[in-house]
Amino acid sequence: MANVMTTFVSIKNINEDVSSYINSMVDTDPEQKFYNQTVRALDFINDLYGTDFSEENYWTVGWGNENVGSKWLVFDWIEMMDDEIRFNLETAWSVPFGFLETLTKKLVSIHSEVVVTGTYEDESYDPMGAFLYADDYEDIEDYDGEVDYDAIWDEDDYRENLLDELGKYQQGLEEAYYEYLNDKQQNPQDYE
Repeated sequence: MANVMTTFVSIKNINEDVSSYINSMVDTDPEQKFYNQTVRALDFINDLYGTDFSEENYWTVGWGNENVGSKWLVFDWIEMMDDEIRFNLETAWSVPFGFLETLTKKLVSIHSEVVVTGTYEDESYDPMGAFLYADDYEDIEDYDGEVDYDAIWDEDDYRENLLDELGKYQQGLEEAYYEYLNDKQQNPQDYE
């Protein structure tokens, strides 16, 4: 059985068009902004990749690994807010980087300032890390600190502190991205 990788995704700098697109993939009233809304993952994949998969004609392991980054993908929950959209993805063994890249390209085509960021953790906590995707930009950083794997399972405080560290990785990637944007604006000749 495959290890489950959980990816916590935040879509930031959204506008009404981005919200409408995401809402079109959610089985609920767009005015309701609850946890546990059902996302039609196959519809999402079909729209992003131009495919026509169904429950009866699901993608192959090879296609999933090559395009999505995993042989399967499940949305765990989604939360719609006025300025941000959050959801969890569960996949087999690996972070769905292909899906995140493709999603970012789609959302950037709708609103160029969108940022897709988050953290990931394997059920064994190895690997774990943070990522950020934006228009012509990506940054991924695996957690490289010491991990006491016995304490993860036995001590809630230790696990919480470790997850806080992941949050700091994500925050650091976001700060680096905004520094990049500022430098690009101040020194456009360096980015030609």
